[in-house]
Amino acid sequence: MDPKDTRALILRAAWTRLGSAYLLGGKWPLEQAAPTGPIDCSGFVRWAYAQGGLIIPDGSYNQFADSVAIVAPDLPLPGDLGFFRDEQGHVHHVGMLYDEDQVIEARGNPYNSVIFRPRAAWEAWREFTGWRRPNTWRMANGS
Repeated sequence: MDPKDTRALILRAAWTRLGSAYLLGGKWPLEQAAPTGPIDCSGFVRWAYAQGGLIIPDGSYNQFADSVAIVAPDLPLPGDLGFFRDEQGHVHHVGMLYDEDQVIEARGNPYNSVIFRPRAAWEAWREFTGWRRPNTWRMANGS
């Protein structure tokens, strides 16, 4: 499959779940195209990737560990993952770049749902640790 088609499937799936409820530890069956029930951040991006035919690990820390940093001159592309890390270095949150200006994420307080947030605000947050591309993506698409 063309990488652009894969990205389109992942992003379309993510968009369809806007407004879904958030719950820490919430998961959706990967094979289910229209899941219901609450989801957490890593479960959300894992499910969206599965809709594009790519399986990534569960848990934001595992997703971080199983990906590579995107460094200049490369730029993050829609579908790439951004992570937050606390002062102790623990990765605790993941979201997906949706387009040049927006991140889609399953977010807890105060939102408690799948939402869009401005990319600039995301990148300005002190815990933002950068954009990464899952190894599964790189192996399947050579980039």
